[in-house]
Amino acid sequence: MGVLKTLAITGVTLAVIGGGAVVGDNIARSYAQDQVAQQVQDEFGLVEPPTVELGGVPFSTFFVTRRVPSASLRATDLPLEISGQQVTVDTVEIVAEDLQIDGDRITIGSGRADGLVGYPALTQLAGVPVAAGAETGRVQVSYTAELFGRELEAVVSAMPALNDDRDRLLLNQPQIQVAGFELSESIAQWIIDELVAPIQLELPYGLVPESVAADASGVRVAVTAQDFLVPQE
Repeated sequence: MGVLKTLAITGVTLAVIGGGAVVGDNIARSYAQDQVAQQVQDEFGLVEPPTVELGGVPFSTFFVTRRVPSASLRATDLPLEISGQQVTVDTVEIVAEDLQIDGDRITIGSGRADGLVGYPALTQLAGVPVAAGAETGRVQVSYTAELFGRELEAVVSAMPALNDDRDRLLLNQPQIQVAGFELSESIAQWIIDELVAPIQLELPYGLVPESVAADASGVRVAVTAQDFLVPQE
């Protein structure tokens, strides 16, 4: 299920609320936010409900226009499918503008999702241990491979970057130690080309990462969308 899929739940819930007799603009907004948070928590099996904020002044105009000018959602420990694997994303923050509901069709004028993919999830995706690098912005990936006729442990410190198709996580500016020896950048790059596979980062519904950045907690992935029709499952 895609990151922006949660916004579909927002739209459907609002449409249902719009048919009821909810009195008072602030009451309507608060009630809608609570209902959306509960729907998302149930849909994804979250331990804690997400934080939901719905924009628009007055909010009650939604019941006529079926438009929400802005919506935001923040959730923790969100299960998502990445590259065909179910992983848990530590945090997801979604901001959407011009959310339009037409029956069961929800269109997002513009949206951005920022997710923190922690190192346990990255290890699952890569199939090898991934951890924070010693330097800011770097990750450390450990490999055991046969090299020059010997089985050696290679520890790669690198800057994560997207490939041209933005569906894989590459390791740039590598610094490699093999059996405790530090190698030159040219030899390090040769070893990466021969041994190190990029980490698959394929998102559902044709969504592609806009940028990635590593920190002590994991790799932060940003996704943007324009005029996005949220798929209904």
